Amino acid sequence: MRRTRTNNYQELASIVGTVLGAAAIIGLALVLVRLQRGLIGMILAILAAGLFAYWLTEFRKTVRKELQPAAPRKDWEYEVMEGSNEVTVIAEVPGPSEKVKVNLLDRTLQIEGGKAFRRRVSVPMKVEISSFTYLNGVLQVRMKKLP
Repeated sequence: MRRTRTNNYQELASIVGTVLGAAAIIGLALVLVRLQRGLIGMILAILAAGLFAYWLTEFRKTVRKELQPAAPRKDWEYEVMEGSNEVTVIAEVPGPSEKVKVNLLDRTLQIEGGKAFRRRVSVPMKVEISSFTYLNGVLQVRMKKLP
């Protein structure tokens, strides 16, 4: 099993948080016992230790959550709809719109977009592109069926 850099950061942040939390609990307990000698000092020290333990667990959860790698994006989504005279392809494509290009070779629609995005879609019959629009990350390609 390979370790990633993110896991190393998680482990380091967890260790640092644990050490800092433990040092803070010990320091506060010592201060409270010295200031409030007797039973009240002990009760305050125990309450402070409990609150710091709670804070420490919440801190560790937050660090783990923030340092986790982003969830992998699902597979590319597109839909091919066939009408009586045309075929329409609707797909999610990253922009900007200036980088979105569409090309048709035989029965394969080639789509390009931003962030080095390149995908191919098989078209069920011979067609030619009549129009395409791109708005808010959604590409719509209309193709006229050929005889």
